[in-house]
Amino acid sequence: MSTVKRYNPETVKWKRKRGWLFYFFLLPLFFAVIFALFALNANSNH
Repeated sequence: MSTVKRYNPETVKWKRKRGWLFYFFLLPLFFAVIFALFALNANSNH
């Protein structure tokens, strides 16, 4: 736990860039899951 609190500017820059890639990859999956849930709800209602 103590190593996580250590501040290092280089890793922060790399972490931010990696975070962008992570969210860029994760957002389509998130929307796909939501779309699938809405589709399931629409099918179960009819």
